[in-house]
Amino acid sequence: MRPRARSVRAGGPRCPPRQPAAPPVEAQSDPADPVADCDRRPDPDPDRPPLGDAVPHTLAHPEVPGGACAPDPHALADERAHRHHPAPLHAVPAHAGGHADADADAPSPGCDPNAVAPASGRDPDAHPDADADADAHPDADADADAHPDAHTDADAAPRRAGRTGRRIPGSRVSGAPTAPGRPRFEDPERPRQLAAAFPDVDRVFREFAQRVHAPGLAYGVVVDGELAHAGGVGTADVATGRPAGPDTIFRIASMTKSLTALCCLALRDQGRLGLDDPVTAHVPEAAGLRPPTVDSPVLTVRHLLTMSAGLVTDDPWGDRQLAMDSDAFSALLERGVPFQHPPATAYEYSNLGYALLGRLVSRAAGAPFPAVLAETVLRPLGMADSGLAAADVPEVRRALGYRWEEGAFVEEPPLGDGAFGPMGGLWTTIGDFARYVALHLDAWPPRDDPETGPVRRSTLREMHQGQRLLWPDPGWTGRLPCAYGFGLVETLHPRDGMAVAHSGGLPGFGSRVRWLPDHGVGVIGFANITYAPVHEAVDAAFDALAATGALRPRVQPRAPGSWPPATGLQPCTAGGTIGRPAGSPRAISSPTARWSAAAPRWPPCGTRWGSWLRSTRWSRSGGCGASGGCAAPGGPPG
Repeated sequence: MRPRARSVRAGGPRCPPRQPAAPPVEAQSDPADPVADCDRRPDPDPDRPPLGDAVPHTLAHPEVPGGACAPDPHALADERAHRHHPAPLHAVPAHAGGHADADADAPSPGCDPNAVAPASGRDPDAHPDADADADAHPDADADADAHPDAHTDADAAPRRAGRTGRRIPGSRVSGAPTAPGRPRFEDPERPRQLAAAFPDVDRVFREFAQRVHAPGLAYGVVVDGELAHAGGVGTADVATGRPAGPDTIFRIASMTKSLTALCCLALRDQGRLGLDDPVTAHVPEAAGLRPPTVDSPVLTVRHLLTMSAGLVTDDPWGDRQLAMDSDAFSALLERGVPFQHPPATAYEYSNLGYALLGRLVSRAAGAPFPAVLAETVLRPLGMADSGLAAADVPEVRRALGYRWEEGAFVEEPPLGDGAFGPMGGLWTTIGDFARYVALHLDAWPPRDDPETGPVRRSTLREMHQGQRLLWPDPGWTGRLPCAYGFGLVETLHPRDGMAVAHSGGLPGFGSRVRWLPDHGVGVIGFANITYAPVHEAVDAAFDALAATGALRPRVQPRAPGSWPPATGLQPCTAGGTIGRPAGSPRAISSPTARWSAAAPRWPPCGTRWGSWLRSTRWSRSGGCGASGGCAAPGGPPG
């Protein structure tokens, strides 16, 4: 099947910001791992406390009538499996000064907790654990191989032209410094060189769609603030053969979580809430969430944002709660739900936690969550085709969700819109989401330029920083170090350095986004098949971009006399960790570091740092020994 692709010539014209039209959309949730860059994760620990009694698989894809009370999580097994632009949100003031984590305003008494997006049929999504959840479906590849002809009809789908060169309002091309000494890209031909990989990117997504039996798929590559390349494969509607492409509206499941986190941090910047506020200060009914031990800390906003609340992992139960109404959600919170850990002790992915953040944002802003999302993110970025309400998505542009069953595509019952929308309900397009990715990429590097986005660049960078380590299960091997930030996952990659990502998965949908802050490049992929492991295609697309030799980070100027010395060597530390490559914008600068010219290279991939350091005869006084050394100009391990 040929992808309908489009790309922009280097130096070509850029489209002006689009003005928001009709209402937007919304989406999220996937049983893949919330760690987009940490590969997939295996099924939950069998010893983990279940959400309730086992439920037959016939309930795996229930249709929840709008307004009906969704099943209590205690009654479900811990199994794995737009357009909406409301009236201007006058309750949320324009961007105001500094952080206010300590002194938060009281919840607005005029807020209607029941005001949520209207219920409507939506296609399912997945949460940021898409990579992990993808691992929970190991037979997907085998099924794909067993049906190699599944996409013959899609191959015949007509090619479709698309828009290119979209930029966020006021964005700046990442590689164009505004002052001497600012980090920059050395090679002006870099965008053109990266474009040489676009045919391979098309091939990667085409082959992935065939392998996982995705009826349709859309993807895009963002370079220096622009949607430099975008394409589509297959169909958005199997019955009609309507093609899928960059303008098709998909539900992106748990990729929604970062937008919910951004709304929360924007309110923090305005002084309306504090990250260390008790959750009950804004949502009193959350008092029913009682941690497992008497000495547990008070549950805070920060715990929810960083997946540190300890609430038991609720995939795929949480995915099916998108239609839950406000009253049912209040009753659920008052009854309480299981905890896997005391708060602030370990990572545990929770869709319920982000649904709770949505209510908290609504209370702090004094407006329904869809309105806060539109005013904070969607309207300022011109994301006119994005929103939480499926009813606002034109049918002629909406991707229908499917699952592959007994050699055929079976349409998934659409999931509704309700209290769980903030955890995974966003509907959007590749074009719209590229604007959101461009906003995040534009936050790097830190600089003196005027602020131009709807939130401060420092707030966006704060979202990217890992806050809670994702400790893999015993079965995980070869995973990269990663940690959950605020609705996003930070991974340290041996070739790409810092990477920020999140996956999504719902019944009928799978999605993934990943960007490299130091490289100014991001890749997005949406598919309309249940829990599609789109991270595999996105990672392969980055491999294709890297093969051009142009996927290189900015050059960081070094001031005279700065530490560490400009020797081209790498530090090793007494703490047993290896620093970032020399020249990295965020190279380690620990006073305990020692430097050595004896080391010809980094340790092999997969080497445990402690063992490797011992093999170098590390000592505080002598630095790294002659048997290995710390590193040489060759770069990080890989």
